[in-house]
Amino acid sequence: DETGGLGAAHYARICGWFDAAQQELLRADGFSYGTLEARGLGFAVVDVHLSIRCPARCDEQITVKTTLRERKYFRFVFHQEIFGKDGRNIAVGDVCSVLVNREMRPVNMAKALPEAYEAYGRYLESAEASK
Repeated sequence: DETGGLGAAHYARICGWFDAAQQELLRADGFSYGTLEARGLGFAVVDVHLSIRCPARCDEQITVKTTLRERKYFRFVFHQEIFGKDGRNIAVGDVCSVLVNREMRPVNMAKALPEAYEAYGRYLESAEASK
C-alpha cells in the first residue's frame, strides 16, 4: 500500500520519488543506473533527512526539484523538494549517497566515471551561482 492512510502518500513513497529524481539527474547527462550497474557500481543511501510539509494525495501530479549540494569523489549530497501541481511545498529533504562497488566499498567517481563526476561538478557550480 502506498498510502499512509486518509488517501495521503506514505512517507516511504516520498523517498522513492527522491531516488527517481536522482536517477533522472544522472540520465540527463547520458548515464543511467543500468550503465552504473553494468560497471558493477551503484549508489548506496547512507543518510536521509526528510521534512513533510503537507500531505501528497494519491495520484497527485508532483514535481521533484533536485539540487546537488555536495560532491566529494564518492559521496554526494542532494537537496530535494517536492511540489504539488498547485505549487505547494509537500516535502523537503537531503539525501547523502555513496558510490559503491558490488562489495559495497566506496568508489572514487572522479576515477571510475570522470565524465559523470565532471557533470555533477557543473550541477554544483550552477547551484552555487544561483544562490
